Amino acid sequence: ILDQPKMIRVLFRGSQEDLRRLSQNEIMIVIKPKATDPTGSERITIKNSDIQGAPGVRVMKIEPRVITISFDREIEKNIAITKPQVIGTPLIGKVELDYQPRTVKIRGSNLRLRNKEEIGTEPVDVDGRVESFSKTVRILPPRDTQVSSIQPAEITVNVNIVTDAVPREWK
Repeated sequence: ILDQPKMIRVLFRGSQEDLRRLSQNEIMIVIKPKATDPTGSERITIKNSDIQGAPGVRVMKIEPRVITISFDREIEKNIAITKPQVIGTPLIGKVELDYQPRTVKIRGSNLRLRNKEEIGTEPVDVDGRVESFSKTVRILPPRDTQVSSIQPAEITVNVNIVTDAVPREWK
């Protein structure tokens, strides 16, 4: 995991034709860390020779030169799904939600997932509804966590529009 910075700027020098041929998708920085401990971190100085995928041009400047990387393990964890958020208001009645499944299996960074206890979904829009319905919503991956998979990726939400029953007595 690259802790800091999130971006590295590289300045190249070369002929106009060689510079035009450069593709950001092909340029990569290949580093070989010394650490073998899967739970530590290491500061690494990027050398010009670490820049690959830029034939015919010279590396003039790398910013920043020193980066910090952390070593981590990928884990799999069951995480509870929070009750989906309801947006809008039904035309009549009130909203009751039931959803299945209640947990997902998430795979990702141990450092970032170990304290994660809940995960959210897309909201459910009930604006102007008068009848109950079911909807499939996506699980939203946590913003601060690199996730390689979420199973299942969607859940089914049963939305019940409940109207109040008022007892009346007729004579």
